[in-house]
Amino acid sequence: MRRISISRRGFLSVCGLLGLGLSSAAGAQQVSELFSSDEVLEFVLTSDFDQLKKDRGQESDEIPGQVEGLGAGGESVQLPIQVKTRGKFRLQRRICPDPPLRLNFPESEPHGTVFDGQDKLKLVSHCRDSDRYEQNLLEEYLAYRIYNHLTEISFRVQLARITYRDTSGKNDPMERMAFLIEDEEAMAARLGGTMIEAPTALPTDFDLDQLSLLYIYQFMVGNVDWGTGTSHNIKIVHKDMGYHPVPYDFDWTGLVDAPYAAPNHLTAPYHDTVRERMYWGVCLPEIDFQRQFDRFNVVRE
Repeated sequence: MRRISISRRGFLSVCGLLGLGLSSAAGAQQVSELFSSDEVLEFVLTSDFDQLKKDRGQESDEIPGQVEGLGAGGESVQLPIQVKTRGKFRLQRRICPDPPLRLNFPESEPHGTVFDGQDKLKLVSHCRDSDRYEQNLLEEYLAYRIYNHLTEISFRVQLARITYRDTSGKNDPMERMAFLIEDEEAMAARLGGTMIEAPTALPTDFDLDQLSLLYIYQFMVGNVDWGTGTSHNIKIVHKDMGYHPVPYDFDWTGLVDAPYAAPNHLTAPYHDTVRERMYWGVCLPEIDFQRQFDRFNVVRE
């Protein structure tokens, strides 16, 4: 077994992201379609964050919030939204004092912002208010972007710098990096497909090319926290008469190396940390591994 050799020295520091547009002043931010640009989106998110930090159940209620950003003409636009906590593992208070959120944008007339036409969006936030956890978040964002380079059958993500304002008055305003994840129905529609639910599935049920790509990608980033058979951290898109697995949630990868990440109970006897790669795919004889390796090398740069 070979260990992942990812240098963390200076890797993904906020200053290192200037090439993606962080050097732009907030007042000069270009308004464009969400998920279509590498530019960092800047906005203010206002809600009762004291209440949100207490909402740790799977059936938490939505509470009022507001997104404030720039309109097409550079004017400030306030959008009323609903906010709720989401997730499973990261929803636990002992893991993430700042829980992941879902932003629900109501149907309304276009406001000339990147949020026009959006419905419900997952927001991946910093988990804990520290630079270490912000770096982990940025690395998880890159895990999605790497997969975008390999296949269009993937979730698009939008990097953001968010100022959080707490209406309860119990928390000071805070600015941190975060990213938004494309809605699954929107992703399927973009691909000309539909989302399906499959409580159980066999490897032979999936498009072989997409499945083998997924296998090798998960091996590359050091991920065993997924399963196509149970749809664990996998969504399924029906497209062109085939079923395509789409991965998400990469915080347990060796690439991210979050403080709480560990091998799953099935692979724990074979490796000590998520930084040690384990192949978690199925060794189907029909897979042309060399063809897939070539595919990775083409987009390596």
